[in-house]
Amino acid sequence: MEKLKEEMQRRGLTADDLAAITGLSKASIDKRLAGKVKWRVDQVVKVAQALGGSIGWLFFGEIRFFGLKKAMQRYGISMKQLAKKTGIPFKTLERKLAGFDELQFGELAAIKNIFPEPFL
Repeated sequence: MEKLKEEMQRRGLTADDLAAITGLSKASIDKRLAGKVKWRVDQVVKVAQALGGSIGWLFFGEIRFFGLKKAMQRYGISMKQLAKKTGIPFKTLERKLAGFDELQFGELAAIKNIFPEPFL
């Protein structure tokens, strides 16, 4: 979250600007930037695409997949099950969740479809 704020400041972007380039409402962005509401995966994807950055760098930093790992535990989904359900090869998923590689937008969308609630 802090990385996004830093990037917005670096580029001289306001919440109004971010709303205009992402199609999200200013109110929605304000709530999320203030930490009052969690970002949904589709919103994360829109922001990352609009800014041309990676999802991991903008939102997760060093703890990029903590929420996903917590969701996997909560719903009793193992790494192998997640790989099978998403079609992402196990070794690839393992490397990405360990933080060695970034998840691509399609992979993140496939993972998002597994869980009934946002995991970020």
